[in-house]
Amino acid sequence: MPKKSQKFPLNPCEAHELQDGELATYIADEMNRETLCCELDDFITHHLPPIVMPGDKYETCSKAGVQAARSLFGKFKERSTECPKTRLLRVLVEVSKAIHAARGIGDDGRGLLFRMAPTEDFNKLEIEACLTESREDIYLTDVVVPLFFQCKRTYGSVRQNRFLTASAVRCIMKEDLRRRFTFAITAEESRMTLWYFSRSHSMKSRSFDYVEDPNKLVSVTMSLMFASNEELGLDPRVTLLSTPATKQFIYELPSVGESQFFLATHSISQRGPYSGIYGRSTRVFRVQEVEKGSWEPKSDTKPMVLKDAWVGQAARPEKEIQEELFRDIQTFAEDPDWRRSKCLEFFQKKELEPTMESFGAFLPDEKYKNLFLVVKQDFVGSSSKAVVDGAWAPKARIFCKRSEIYRNHPYSTSQLHAMTLGDPDRVDAKEAGKSGLKAFAPMRRYFVLFEDECTTIDDLPNVGSAISVLGQCMTALLLMFCAGWVHRDISPGNIMALEDSETGQWSVKLADLEYAKKFPYDKGKRSGESDPKLGTPCFMAHEILAEWYLGYDPMKDVDVNWREQIINRTIDLRDLTDEFEPVIHNFQHDVEAIFWIVLWIFTLRVGHQPSANYARPAFEPSMTLSFYRRSMFLVNSSEDLRECLLAPLKLFAGTICIIRGVLRWEAHRRGRDRLWYQPESYSQIHAIVGLAFRTHFKDSSTDWATIPLQNSSKSRPAQLLSDNVPKPIWPSVIDAGSDSEPSSGLAQPPGGSQPLKSRKRSGTAGGGEEDCGREARRRRRKSSDESSKPGSPKPGLRENSKYGLRPTVKAPRR
Repeated sequence: MPKKSQKFPLNPCEAHELQDGELATYIADEMNRETLCCELDDFITHHLPPIVMPGDKYETCSKAGVQAARSLFGKFKERSTECPKTRLLRVLVEVSKAIHAARGIGDDGRGLLFRMAPTEDFNKLEIEACLTESREDIYLTDVVVPLFFQCKRTYGSVRQNRFLTASAVRCIMKEDLRRRFTFAITAEESRMTLWYFSRSHSMKSRSFDYVEDPNKLVSVTMSLMFASNEELGLDPRVTLLSTPATKQFIYELPSVGESQFFLATHSISQRGPYSGIYGRSTRVFRVQEVEKGSWEPKSDTKPMVLKDAWVGQAARPEKEIQEELFRDIQTFAEDPDWRRSKCLEFFQKKELEPTMESFGAFLPDEKYKNLFLVVKQDFVGSSSKAVVDGAWAPKARIFCKRSEIYRNHPYSTSQLHAMTLGDPDRVDAKEAGKSGLKAFAPMRRYFVLFEDECTTIDDLPNVGSAISVLGQCMTALLLMFCAGWVHRDISPGNIMALEDSETGQWSVKLADLEYAKKFPYDKGKRSGESDPKLGTPCFMAHEILAEWYLGYDPMKDVDVNWREQIINRTIDLRDLTDEFEPVIHNFQHDVEAIFWIVLWIFTLRVGHQPSANYARPAFEPSMTLSFYRRSMFLVNSSEDLRECLLAPLKLFAGTICIIRGVLRWEAHRRGRDRLWYQPESYSQIHAIVGLAFRTHFKDSSTDWATIPLQNSSKSRPAQLLSDNVPKPIWPSVIDAGSDSEPSSGLAQPPGGSQPLKSRKRSGTAGGGEEDCGREARRRRRKSSDESSKPGSPKPGLRENSKYGLRPTVKAPRR
């Protein structure tokens, strides 16, 4: 058996975070926003794979499974030294083995069975059992369907099970690149719940009593056992090459002739949803084209970049967007009078002639494409499942923070009262409405292949390289501005750089155009709603976060006799204001993102604690505009910035504050005069910020340019995927589920094993979540008895690791 230190296979650092609580707690709490509920029959019909087999074979397998289940349930009435949790888990193991034996050998060669974890503390993710095809060591990529069990059904055990499920499923979907969605099963005592997790939404079924209804248990088990890999959530376009020493993935991209296959060798960036499973989950890899079957690298091929992302079903492919953008840039480049464009109105000044010359050099022969990460090939996968009809938004939180999990010591009886009234998992139809479910539109997996092997700007070696690439990015944004396009997602992860092997110079490659779109100059074509907040919150423009234009005042300039208005109400107050002006992502917002990236590099990426302390509150990943962020943009001074900067960077404090001041003033002027849809109103901000990069940030040979960036590619090696040596979460066993299998190692409850009783519960709610008042009172009495033992804290005091013994307040008993 492996050592106990080998608890988690793929990412020990993240396993530590999940165990210690902060990340997992945040994940579980935020996943409430993406999880819906439905009836059990709807879940089985809509989400579970259909059972495809001849009728007589189905009857044989179903009968064998039901007989095995009833036989085991009958033995529960006998006293046993075996842990109750182990006995419950063994039901699924033996039922799956009986079904597998009844089906016979040679039907399809698949051998999915439920297997139990040999010891609980061995498994860092606390997966009690899983559906798997492996008979040896089980790795995270072998877990097809994870299971989580609790012996008792209390509110504490239900919430604890859900918390563990959220953490484990997120790890599975993050580490296994094949995953499109994942099923999971939770059970507390005799109640079982089915789960479906995908990038578009997650779904929880109504629980059912599998002791009273073994036919339902067997039907669910057969549906999962006999499903194909694709029906269980594994993408057929991604292949796992797994050995005890390596874990590698092969991507298949269909082409005009035969499909091409690419081995992911390095991870460039992973920008998955921090808080849960729902979302884009963009991952970028360095890949090498390989031969089909042998998976050996093809000769005369160079490494490329592959982006694996999830996009909305209605979203346009990035390749299509990029081609349209290039057509519009080409139209601008072919215009002989391009210098007289309204977009370049402010560039006619003499001091900006060098800027115009360098800009014009990119127009002939499609040289402008060198500023962008050009898509070579792409593939759009199938859509995720839509939300099942009849689903509802949960009223209570499905997943609780670990600190808020009900722990069976309900000193506050109001909490128990609130949780037991009615159905805590359902919202009235009038309250939820259909609009809330529209947000969970199906999503599609999208593979994009790029020919240039790049790195992100936050992985460049030093400050000079990063600033040089940002200056080139301003040229790319100016091209988009002249073509009438806004990027809408400028961030360090989307500004790539390509190194010249001879000179060592870095060239910009602006990427991620999936959110880019033409700017709506025609005001009449707008939807009347603000643009959604897209991109990375740390680098979003002030107006986007605030959802209000600077300088904008909706009050009309009219004379009003307020005395007459008070007495006679002759004027409708709504006539005194204009309609709300929705905030649309404009050209200045892209430029402002560059400003925030520069400030981020100068303060948070150079290893200088004073500047980090100064700027960190402004770069919190929040979609809400904080007071600190607002103050830094509107009222901050250059002296405050100069005082905290690293010594070689102090000379840029004035330049940064000038750029900030111009951004603020231009936005205010545009909002005051309502010039958002006039292209010439953005010419000055592009010219001034571009001039700052050309003059103030020009000399890359000085001390400031050689300051190393923290966490850059020069200070740490690239992450080789083959370096992630997987470790089994469970060791191999001789016979999964047999008596020779090691016990779970769970502590016996006082009084030995208790027989499982199938009984009706009073006060059930939310699919059988029982009223645990009696259980809570029993535990409260037990806690009181234990507190009277020698060495225990005195009544009325509680332990606190920081402050010692602290007084507690208990509500009177009911």
